[in-house]
Order: sequence, then C-alpha cells, then structure tokens
Amino acid sequence: KCFIITVFLMSFFNESDLRQIIADTFDAGSDTIKITLMWTCLLIAKFPEKASLARKEIDSVVARDQMVTHGMKAE
Repeated sequence: KCFIITVFLMSFFNESDLRQIIADTFDAGSDTIKITLMWTCLLIAKFPEKASLARKEIDSVVARDQMVTHGMKAE
C-alpha cells in the first residue's frame, strides 16, 4: 500500500519536491505550536486570576502527583 502511494506521489513530484513538502508541513506544525504556547504564556501572565481558576479546575480532576491520561478526558 505504501509503495503504491510512493509511486503515485513520485509521478507528480521528484524526491526534492517531496522532501520540501514534508519539511514545510513539519515547520508549519511547529510554528503553530510555538505561537499557541506564546499566546498561552502571554494570557496567563496578563490574567493570573483566570490562570488560578484554570489550575483549580485541573486540580479538581487530576491530583498534582498523578499523570494525565487520555481516559481522563471524559471527566
């Protein structure tokens, strides 16, 4: 299955193009995460009372010494 996809993509793009597309996709995702984290830090610094409320809500679901798991999402 992967071979068929590779042959299909290689019929439209050369290896250099595919490497660039993959790099661009990775960079875009990294940039999105970076900007989201920057905004989060800014908003926490600007509104510490809201950050405190969020911390209390998180603490009501997850103990400080407990690891967060996907199963906790429903809670």
